[in-house]
Amino acid sequence: MVVRVFDDAGAEYLGYFATQLSKEEKTVVLLVSKDDGQMVFAQHPSIGKDMNTLLKQVLEKTGGKGGGTRDFARGRLSDAAQAEKALSTARDILQSQGLEV
Repeated sequence: MVVRVFDDAGAEYLGYFATQLSKEEKTVVLLVSKDDGQMVFAQHPSIGKDMNTLLKQVLEKTGGKGGGTRDFARGRLSDAAQAEKALSTARDILQSQGLEV
């Protein structure tokens, strides 16, 4: 699992980085930018979770909007200061679903 908060990274960079990393089997990628609150959640299809649902669950707790597919979702926090909380929440949800973090 790759979990990272970037100080200054745009949506395009996060999307590209997450796409490349999630090509590896058994990989989940959770990225967010503190600068503007952009978030990207991605997974290799072998993981079998739902990144869109995960994103929506995180945004319910931190505020923001976004969407995507089962394997790739992107969104934006209403308050970029919630970046650490967003990733912590995502990690907790995945752990509760039995994914080793």
